[in-house]
Amino acid sequence: MTNPAFSPTSKKYLSHLSDMVNALNQRQIGLFQSDTLLGLHGKVDPTVCQRLITIKKRDPQHHFVILIPDTTHLQQWVKTVTPLHQKLIHQFWPGPLTLIFEGLYQESVAIRYPLFKPLNALLNAFNAPIYSTSVNYSGEPPCETLDQVPESIKRDCDFIAVFNPAHKTPSTIVDARFNIPNIIRQGGVILS
Repeated sequence: MTNPAFSPTSKKYLSHLSDMVNALNQRQIGLFQSDTLLGLHGKVDPTVCQRLITIKKRDPQHHFVILIPDTTHLQQWVKTVTPLHQKLIHQFWPGPLTLIFEGLYQESVAIRYPLFKPLNALLNAFNAPIYSTSVNYSGEPPCETLDQVPESIKRDCDFIAVFNPAHKTPSTIVDARFNIPNIIRQGGVILS
């Protein structure tokens, strides 16, 4: 049975870019497709971060991926861009590659410049990075469809947007802070 609280006509369901930008600016958390998986997203902000930790029942020591509108936003978060970062950025960005950098405000920061038109349009309109994390409770497999999302997670989100097509492959995560790439997870970009 369909939950009427999440029908396309509900206040929670957003389809206009300007509404999504306003929601993000108000520190709301959205459930929508990224370039990789269905995700929970929100403004990079301590309040939003804490809400995401609570929704996912996640260890606060594990940071969230940051999605950027373009590479000029790296300077806000990254202390050092190594030659290996530069090579991977040139080859695979925008795309499903998350890179780990030495952070300005924390030891490390995971950043991705995605390639998915609806998401890129949202990031460009918002003109700021956003948090991104898979839709699941910590330690459980990620939800691939809206139907798989637990009702409690849907209730804890402020808005839902459906972007098509749905992607079902996570990003590849690479720690490129040193001379040799450390592949944390294989995903949408195959590296060896």
